[in-house]
Amino acid sequence: MKIGIVTHGIPNLFSEGTTKEAIILIEELKKRNISTKLFIQNYTKIFASSSSKDKLFKSIKKYEYKIIQEKNTSLLQKIIKNCSRLFSRNPDNFFTDHITRKKIESLIYKYNPDLIINMLNIPCSSNYGLKYIPTYNYINMPPHEVEKLRFEIYKKDFRFQNFFLMLNSLIYYKNIHKTYKKVFKNTRIGFLASPDSLNYYKKILKGKKLITLKNFTKNQNQKYFPYTKKKKVIIMVGNLKATFTKEGLYDLSENIMPYLLKLRKKINFKLYIIGKFDPPTSVKYLLKYDWIKFTGWVQDINKYYKIANCILVSNPTPLGTRIRILNCMQAGVPVVTYKSNVLNNKEFIYNKNILFADDPKSIVNELEKVLLNNKLGKRLSLAGYKTIKKHYNYKKIANFMIDTILKDYKSINN
Repeated sequence: MKIGIVTHGIPNLFSEGTTKEAIILIEELKKRNISTKLFIQNYTKIFASSSSKDKLFKSIKKYEYKIIQEKNTSLLQKIIKNCSRLFSRNPDNFFTDHITRKKIESLIYKYNPDLIINMLNIPCSSNYGLKYIPTYNYINMPPHEVEKLRFEIYKKDFRFQNFFLMLNSLIYYKNIHKTYKKVFKNTRIGFLASPDSLNYYKKILKGKKLITLKNFTKNQNQKYFPYTKKKKVIIMVGNLKATFTKEGLYDLSENIMPYLLKLRKKINFKLYIIGKFDPPTSVKYLLKYDWIKFTGWVQDINKYYKIANCILVSNPTPLGTRIRILNCMQAGVPVVTYKSNVLNNKEFIYNKNILFADDPKSIVNELEKVLLNNKLGKRLSLAGYKTIKKHYNYKKIANFMIDTILKDYKSINN
């Protein structure tokens, strides 16, 4: 049996994001003697360093793969494509361009897989053209919700050079939902990594089988660190150019900081913001505080996990459980976040394995608790780690997904 797996960006096990699922699936499929080939669409050219680039390519050498790079387009071409989104329901105007999509489809047909697992961050951007091949989609987040958030971020950090990006996001999120029925047409099963989106997709994709999954959490560099007496450290983690990291930084800057400044007068703590690239312009004023440090890219995040009292995940938008929450719980770092991030996860219990709140003032109150109470920190650390071990076992999640796909595929051929 042969399975084609389509991804956006080079999948690996050492990033903080969601690209690791493809590798986990390939490893579990290999145990069943099922052949796989990766079709990697439009991999990013932005790397923290040449060594990280080498590490990334070295990590996939043992897998069969093909990279399809979407060609660069001129400003005029981008404007024309954007305008066409106002009137057209053609998915090529929203997802992959027509030429790139045809290349992907041609390569997949040449490989001739029995089925396809589509794991693009933007779901289904190529599979609607892959007729006659059963397709199963791993759906991370609804694209219109992500683009709406991106639009709000461009508004907050408005500059002239961002105008067309902001306009692009506005048109995109207002119109992209029109394409969903077409891009999901060939989908046998949709696996949803964001439980928050289940009700939405039920309305849009009537008749399609939808299954919610928990996020995969395996990270090669991640260990569990037993909670010890800390030096009063809060961390935030994420690529500073990424949409969700920016959302968290803006919430910190605009809403949380007034209360955090008051807390700093009571407790002598430090805040480390860990992630590659410079901070957005509108939050650079945070650099004036000697207790806030933007670390840039770090080779080993574990040294920050060891010293952290907690991680602050200040994303109020409900788009599923953030991977950084799961990674930190796995490492034994207590989590303080908005309640909206854990609404549909019954295993997250307030004051047992996580701290959450509804508003910025209450978020800072939760930070104060964990900074001052070492016993609470120890309890949250161990309980959080046990929660990940019990409910987020990546092998169980991957094999459930594989079993479900193979059972459905078998039913087609009976």
